Amino acid sequence: DNVYDDKYYAGDTPAAEVVKNAEHYLDRLQRMKSPPGLLLDIGAAEGFLLAGAAKRGWDIEGVDIQPKQVELIRRKLGCTMHTGFVENLALGSRYDAITLTHVLEHTVNPAAFLAKCLTLLKPGGIVYAVFPNTAGLNDRIKTGLSRWRLKSRPWKHFAADHHLWFF
Repeated sequence: DNVYDDKYYAGDTPAAEVVKNAEHYLDRLQRMKSPPGLLLDIGAAEGFLLAGAAKRGWDIEGVDIQPKQVELIRRKLGCTMHTGFVENLALGSRYDAITLTHVLEHTVNPAAFLAKCLTLLKPGGIVYAVFPNTAGLNDRIKTGLSRWRLKSRPWKHFAADHHLWFF
């Protein structure tokens, strides 16, 4: 509750950039899984990925831990939404695709989380995950800038207040 409040979901990233990222993720997902089927977006946040998936013909469901976000997406998109941690939910459906965009680094136990995701897939289904790479060029540059005190908000890229794991 102290981390995932209204300010967290407002975020620093402009909505247009979040939509662009969601479209990029969906492009990559559809190269791996076509035709569209039933998609579960875990960590649905503002619902941009779900909205884009629905426009592309996917049947959509979402999960988020923040009740306000769940209700907002339910009203906006009219889709089935679940509140809570996916590991604790009894979801009745099996999915063709599960998306986790910047979620895995927030989980208490990534192995148990992914094991639960696998039980929710239909045969031939896929989990599409995006998460920060601390060894990647982007993080290495930001780390250097932080060490040299050249960032206005040093070390922010690690988001240590809510990232429990670094990959």
